[in-house]
Amino acid sequence: MAEEEMFDPEEMQALYASVDWEGYTRDVDRLCRGLANSHLVVTARNDAGALLGLARTISDDEHIC
Repeated sequence: MAEEEMFDPEEMQALYASVDWEGYTRDVDRLCRGLANSHLVVTARNDAGALLGLARTISDDEHIC
């Protein structure tokens, strides 16, 4: 697992489509901007570097994360 700050649109499209999250992929560039603006994004990749999943947090840096 690793923290990431940059997101490839094609990779995000494939990941979200693999779990049928179509609402997020209608505008994949917006999805990538949202991820980049998240408080923290942690990804899991296999040994070949293929993206397996991700988790993100949003925060006000005071009370909510």
